[in-house]
Amino acid sequence: MKNVKKVLSHYRKQGYRIAIDDAGAGYSSLQAIAELRPDYIKIDRSIIHKVDGHSVKAILLETLAGFARKIGCHLIAEGIETQEELQVVTKLGIPFGQGYWLGRPHPHLRPIAHETLRTWKLVDQPLAEDDPQTCPS
Repeated sequence: MKNVKKVLSHYRKQGYRIAIDDAGAGYSSLQAIAELRPDYIKIDRSIIHKVDGHSVKAILLETLAGFARKIGCHLIAEGIETQEELQVVTKLGIPFGQGYWLGRPHPHLRPIAHETLRTWKLVDQPLAEDDPQTCPS
């Protein structure tokens, strides 16, 4: 672990950011989070899936969100597939997400669809048809 920390320190000095993937999928990620102090923690899809109807998952996600804020880390919710999951994630203050609800995999980076932005309550008013922040429907 000492060598890993040294390598990560080298890359951080160059401006790189560190992420831990699949947090919540196993025990090792908790140890990695404690030792490596990542800039981002990607919450495994297994925690996000149906979080809107599973109180224990919601409590766990809320706890992870509070933990991340305390250590100055950002969370990324993986596998957001429904509007309801997105609403729970947003309500808990998780600033980043990925999943089919936000957009399908594509070889080129594409903006989030207009309807998803509206659902996510990121826009208060209708967007112009040619707004570069939206995809064609």
